Amino acid sequence: MSGPLKPSSAQLEVTLKAKKLLADTKSNIHFTSFLEKGDNYETLINNWAYYSSVRNDNELIELSELLDKILQRVQFLEQIDLYRVIALHLIKSMNHIYPIFETLKPTLISPILRLLTHIVEFNEGSLVTEFCEAFNFKNEHLTELLEPSTKRKYVDFKSTTRYSMIQFYIQILSNASSHLRKDLLLTNKYIFNRLLKHLELDDDEVVKNFVEFLQDYVVQEGSFKKATKLQIINEPVLSVLAKLLDRDENVYEFLRSFAKDVAFHDDKVWACDLGENSLQSGGAEVKFENHSFKLYNKMIYYLATQLKPWKDAKQLALFIELASQNYEIFLPFQYFVSTHIGNFSPKLTSTAIGFTLMLTKMSYLKPPKIPETATHNTNSESLSLHIVPLLTTKQSLIRGLTDPSKFINYLTLQLLNSIFHKYNTVLGQLSTSNLLVDFSDLSNTIIERIPDLSTILGCFKAIDTDNVDELYLLALTMTLEGYLRFFPQITGEFAVSLPQELYLPLVGSSTPNVVILDHYLTLQTLLDSSFSLKWWNPIANDDHSLFTHLIRLSSTSERVGHVLETLNLNHIVFQDSRNHSNTIKISPIYPLLKTVSRLTDQVCKLLDETISRSIKTPYKYIDLSFSVTKRQISPFIVTLLEQWKFVKSPSEETFAWLYTFLNYLVINGEDPSVLEALMTHFNVPFGKWLNRKKYYIDDSSPGNRVMLNNMKGEFQIPPPKNDFDVVQFFYKISNLDKAGPKINESIVLMFNKLESYLLDNPQSLKRITSRKFWGPLFVSDKPDDRQLFVSFLVNELFQNFWTKNNAHLFQEYGNHIASLTPKAKDNVLVKLVTSALWSVDKDTLLSFLGRFNEKERHEIVFAILDELSSREIKLPFEILLLLINERYESYILPFIDSIKLDKNQYVALLTKSIGFHCKEITRKLIIYSSSLALSQVDQLPLSDKIFLGSMLDYREFADRVIEESLHKFEKSTSLHFFDSKIDVIDFLNLFNHGTPSKERDRIVFSKVLENKEFKSTENYIFSEAFASFVYTSEVNLKEVQTWLVNSFLYITKKVAENDTLGDNFLAFLTSFQRLFKKWNVWKIVQPSILNTQLQVIFQHKQWVSDKFLLKYCVLLISAGDREPAIESLKLLQIFVNNELVELSKLTGDEESKYYSSLILHKLISMDIKTASTDVSGLLEQLLTYYQGSLRPSDLFIKVILSDLESVTEKSWCTLVDTWVYLQEFSYEHDYSPLISKGEKDTVLTLDKKVVEESVEIFDPEMYQSIPSLKRISDYEEFYNARTLLFKRANVDHVRIIYDPEVFNLLLLSNPELFKDDDTIEVKNIVESGILQYVVLSLTIDDRSCNRIALTILNAMYTSLSDDIELLENKKEGEKLPRKIYPFKDRHLFKLYLGKILASFLNFGEDRPSSFIIGVISQFVPVLANPTHPVFEKAYRYLLIGPWFVSTEIPLFKSISLLKLDEYHKLSVDEQKLYYDQLTWLLNSYRYSLTLDDDNLKMLSLSGFFPWLMNLVNSPYISSSIHLQIQEFISKVLRLTEANETLVTRHGILSWLEALQYTLRRESGKNTEEDLVNKFNSINVSQLGLQLDLTVTKRTKDWTYDNWDTAIKRICTSFLP
Repeated sequence: MSGPLKPSSAQLEVTLKAKKLLADTKSNIHFTSFLEKGDNYETLINNWAYYSSVRNDNELIELSELLDKILQRVQFLEQIDLYRVIALHLIKSMNHIYPIFETLKPTLISPILRLLTHIVEFNEGSLVTEFCEAFNFKNEHLTELLEPSTKRKYVDFKSTTRYSMIQFYIQILSNASSHLRKDLLLTNKYIFNRLLKHLELDDDEVVKNFVEFLQDYVVQEGSFKKATKLQIINEPVLSVLAKLLDRDENVYEFLRSFAKDVAFHDDKVWACDLGENSLQSGGAEVKFENHSFKLYNKMIYYLATQLKPWKDAKQLALFIELASQNYEIFLPFQYFVSTHIGNFSPKLTSTAIGFTLMLTKMSYLKPPKIPETATHNTNSESLSLHIVPLLTTKQSLIRGLTDPSKFINYLTLQLLNSIFHKYNTVLGQLSTSNLLVDFSDLSNTIIERIPDLSTILGCFKAIDTDNVDELYLLALTMTLEGYLRFFPQITGEFAVSLPQELYLPLVGSSTPNVVILDHYLTLQTLLDSSFSLKWWNPIANDDHSLFTHLIRLSSTSERVGHVLETLNLNHIVFQDSRNHSNTIKISPIYPLLKTVSRLTDQVCKLLDETISRSIKTPYKYIDLSFSVTKRQISPFIVTLLEQWKFVKSPSEETFAWLYTFLNYLVINGEDPSVLEALMTHFNVPFGKWLNRKKYYIDDSSPGNRVMLNNMKGEFQIPPPKNDFDVVQFFYKISNLDKAGPKINESIVLMFNKLESYLLDNPQSLKRITSRKFWGPLFVSDKPDDRQLFVSFLVNELFQNFWTKNNAHLFQEYGNHIASLTPKAKDNVLVKLVTSALWSVDKDTLLSFLGRFNEKERHEIVFAILDELSSREIKLPFEILLLLINERYESYILPFIDSIKLDKNQYVALLTKSIGFHCKEITRKLIIYSSSLALSQVDQLPLSDKIFLGSMLDYREFADRVIEESLHKFEKSTSLHFFDSKIDVIDFLNLFNHGTPSKERDRIVFSKVLENKEFKSTENYIFSEAFASFVYTSEVNLKEVQTWLVNSFLYITKKVAENDTLGDNFLAFLTSFQRLFKKWNVWKIVQPSILNTQLQVIFQHKQWVSDKFLLKYCVLLISAGDREPAIESLKLLQIFVNNELVELSKLTGDEESKYYSSLILHKLISMDIKTASTDVSGLLEQLLTYYQGSLRPSDLFIKVILSDLESVTEKSWCTLVDTWVYLQEFSYEHDYSPLISKGEKDTVLTLDKKVVEESVEIFDPEMYQSIPSLKRISDYEEFYNARTLLFKRANVDHVRIIYDPEVFNLLLLSNPELFKDDDTIEVKNIVESGILQYVVLSLTIDDRSCNRIALTILNAMYTSLSDDIELLENKKEGEKLPRKIYPFKDRHLFKLYLGKILASFLNFGEDRPSSFIIGVISQFVPVLANPTHPVFEKAYRYLLIGPWFVSTEIPLFKSISLLKLDEYHKLSVDEQKLYYDQLTWLLNSYRYSLTLDDDNLKMLSLSGFFPWLMNLVNSPYISSSIHLQIQEFISKVLRLTEANETLVTRHGILSWLEALQYTLRRESGKNTEEDLVNKFNSINVSQLGLQLDLTVTKRTKDWTYDNWDTAIKRICTSFLP
């Protein structure tokens, strides 16, 4: 391209005129016409480009600003098209401005960048794509523009090139499409990295804009996966932002939002770290010296490590939020701090105080719920680290408690209290989980990590009684309470007594500290000591008692009620009435506290006198209540009414208090008549108390508005604050004046509030589940609508709180439900009872079934059976026999498998089941013992024989019954020709089990088709039985043709009009499709009918992914795949256009995917040339279906793609626009799609997770080409064979394992790995696991796959050789001719690759075996990690010879050279190294074993098996090595069909027998070692069984018929 021309005088005039017009703001028309005229705008841009090329700075600055103003004026005038034309022309001329960037002059560069920024911003980024295609982001000077100015202290930041460049770059990213933005950030990341590097030096505005960009265009970008976001916002970004937390509030908010958005939640992580992990938690590994963790959120963990929560409140808040949302970082963060900062050390410094605060807040973090699948043993040491922070030590806590500073003492106590809180939380979780926990061991472990109790008691002694700090005393009291509550075993070691002189002045005053008093009383309870506080007597220098003062304080503290209850633990003054009443819900203390707002001096004096007298002589008042009311009333109430007469001239307020208190007592369940009797006896005036229809509820009570008659508007129902508020809830519900929707809404709202209250106060559940609370509201024998409505709410509430651990709380409720069950007749009551059966114990449920009779409501029986089944409770035989009939069949079916039957019981069940024609039960019993069933047939009537014959697939019996019943069938005119239980379906099934007979078949066929009822009943003519009869019988085709046509029409109608298909229809379809094997239906039925049926299924949103219908379609198409009548192209277009095809789902049912791919293969192969051109978007759609795996569905799509390539002579890889290698794990989905279609491009993604899984579970046997599938039955057999193959390799067949051939082909086509300049990023290929999989693909016995793999390895070898040569020949200061990627191990991997290539290319058929290649592939991660225990041996092995010897097992000699008797001479480090090497050897060899007899032969000849068996005898070998040896032998036995060599040459039979004998001999010690021996014994028994399964007659003969005896000795494990 030629450079810009020097401006002529005329062209300079254009510039001057443009300036003039621009200055005239009123000449808009002249301005736009000037630009549109001729080439004026081109002249301006040419001048601009020329000044750029010749470095005319002044003119360039002036013209850049001129062009910028022109474009802004054009945009203001909304001349969109004109703006676009000018901007595009300007974009084409941008290549002339790059030299300007070299100058680094702000005055020159900033106007240019502003101009480009405005172009990018235009019309919401409509020109960004064109701009990015023309702009060279790889220009090396762009990053230099982002260097901070050396004079930044003296210049305005906005005038710097860095500021302009940042604005320009952020605007490009903000206005770009998501795909383009991702490409700019990940592919061209040099600008982003340089921007980030000096962000700390920038103005707050830049920081704010940068953070807002990340938030709006990365975190909130919906098209970005979590893994993509983490690639962009990576460790460097988080590290910089963590340093900027104090600069801008937006940074804090962004980091919170980022962490929440990208978090991968895993409930297993916390449970996995508690002991012997039986769960599999994925994630990236974080290692420390003595511990490692698997983290799902490693990036969030990294962010946490960049914070210093002990130094800054904002960083602490962010860290606590990160840890609360991602508890998995709790322990790793502490290990990190311990390693890099150190442990907690209490001092009077800001850092130490910050540390204490951080640890305290961390201790309040609640761990996630433990999954029910976690059932392993826990480790007390691991558990304790989640309770007592790792960063604390016993010594540091003691120093904190004994420090001279009271402030440090207080903070340490707070930390200890937070530890106790965490302990309580964890205990609650552990007690409700399925984990196996030694709570005693855990308690002892925690005691060892916290200060001794003597230290705490010493703190009490150090308090100055004359100057008591209440806050400190409270903290110390709570700490002592924690010791006594959680570690009661230590109280015996110390004489714990409370220093009363500290507490009495604080709690015995007129303004007691309620919180301290509460904990003080709790301590008294825990110490089981008598209360020395005379709380009922007047306080010195005061007229009132502590009791009255506490009541007064109740308005400010909810704890007062608890304090008063604690005070009365040893007194009966408030308790007796509740203990002996069925109506009183709660202690009268709480009704008394509710009256606090109405207290007067007269009332207080009355309370003082009442409590004093009732405490001193309670039995006097109990006797008095009996004499007056014949009831036992609370002594406090009796005393109060007795003392009323001493109240002098009670005021109106005092009367109001009394009546209010009495009202609350009635609400609490006291009998009004009893209170009236006492009032009469003591001459207490009634006043207005008896004039109310409803007992008065104070306005301050929760939910009072529900009492109002005017039910319009919203109800403001405050949540309950204590249990008495709940009492009021229930009382109000029971006294609502009228029913209606608004009332019901209020009731529901109250129950919602109640549920929230119980969630926060679980201890109240014990009280509220008492019948005293819910009984008056619950249904009785004759319930009304209100009771029923409330009862359902009560049941729902209780069911939400029921657990196995608190089931005893609901026993009273369950008993009430049980009592209602026999009486339930009304439909609504039946519904209530059936929904509440969860609360009834199993014995009651079984007893109800035992009393069963046909008059019972069947819905209740159904519900009871369902409830018993859900609890996995077995039905006794007697009940099972009682319930057998057709009505209950489906409900009792689950119980049949779980019951053991003797012969008589079996016969009884079978006879009754046949008599009631219970098909499923009969079928199960026949499977149980078909011979016993046949032995009973002679005793059955003919109708039962027909029923049994229809179920029993026994030809001789069927023929006999047919002979007995055929004549009766011929004479019958009804389909129920024996009795009401036997119809023609049973008779047809009988024929299907019998011998076909042309004469008999025609009689039956014509008979049933002549019957109008049969022909008009769907369940008859389109039944599985009739379709099977047509298939098995010898009827004439002409006779059945009409039925065939009708059947196809019926199927089409059924699938077109229904969203659900019944079991009967699917059974018919399965039976009907067998007819495709018998006749070519495409020649019998009109093709239009069949094509229409296929179209209906392919167009349907639901049935296009149904595996039953897809299989049916495959069989139907296959029945006529050579018939031109199939509209293959039309059907194909319909199928691929349906977006709900199962293949379009990343995860889904593999069987549906398989039959979908078969449909595609069938339809395309009928006319592949036309399909490749005429079916719109076929290839693109196929690519989105393809995952490149070894799953059956992908294998067929691979064949289709290969066939299409052959026809079009074009590789489908040319359609790929973007290649991505996904480095980070994607936990958002199980896998990433191989090929995805974006807005503008097609993206091919290789997923690191899939690559690593493919390496982990690789098995050459899984790689098989598709055989010739000629018969219809071959399709299902192929799928089952593939599924079995995956199962044998212990791989889920739906897992994605990359097809090695396709994987290697994609690598060669991937420009991200194999660059256009023939350079290869070998380091990336090695570290990503790709190289290992390429090497593994050489184990496959397929020349094409091997050839591609060798091509890749050769290209890598050549690239490494060229790099090494260039680096060695490079002179100092000389520039390399091409880029060389950094890779420190290039010499090592050149040697590795060269040796592999030499082994294959030089020896042809005598190449290394699959076993050797498998072991060699394990070298890749070893050689990439110099610290690997096998690194040195692997490296030395590579140096031996130019190729791998095909008869030598890699590293066996070098690792097995150590004699076992020399092991004890090794140092500790050498022993560990040997163990690690041994572990690697066994794992690698086991991994590399395949179904190849040559492998076994090679191992045998090398002396491997004798060495392996002798290894077990070493006393120095750990149990894990023992287990690996057993796993290796197990795999050998599993993969080898004949194990003669192991028996005859290596004596494995004797070895197993001797091993089992040794394990038996060492048993019986009841130690951990004994448990290991028992476990090993079970494994040895399993090996013996495996060996027995593969034994040949020749091997048995070799043992002289001693085989069975030896196996019996091996498989009989010892008894403990």
